[in-house]
Amino acid sequence: MEGFGFAPVEAIKKARKAGWNVEPLYIAKDEHSSTIQIGNVFLTGRIIEGEFPAYEQVIPDKFESTAIVDPKELKAAIETIKPPSNGKSKFAVSIHSTYLSNQLKMTTTQGDIEAESTVEADRDGTIDACYNGGYLFDSVKNFQEPVPLHYIDDC
Repeated sequence: MEGFGFAPVEAIKKARKAGWNVEPLYIAKDEHSSTIQIGNVFLTGRIIEGEFPAYEQVIPDKFESTAIVDPKELKAAIETIKPPSNGKSKFAVSIHSTYLSNQLKMTTTQGDIEAESTVEADRDGTIDACYNGGYLFDSVKNFQEPVPLHYIDDC
């Protein structure tokens, strides 16, 4: 059976713990559930019904500019400017190109306090973007290799 689909992150994590890369992986599907078999381990999940947005319409196929950053440096820069914890992981991070071609400036503001940090980056254009700092940190925290950050003008 061939096809394309999405799997919940937690299901993938459980499958990896069960030996995803060790033995052949088998997937079975019926009307209401899907099952992943790895060796003698079975992971079954419920199929969610409904219309979902076409990811091709949400994720652009080309970008105006790209910056390649070291994930350790990016995490350290985010930690440097992260506001003191108030029980929430949400804080805005602005990322901008600097006049130096190999740097990105990261800033965040909380009340009257502004924090700033820079990170080394190989980039191919101007960058001006804002992110939820907690989400950005979580998205790169497990990376070991350089991370490409893609930008489009109308973000």
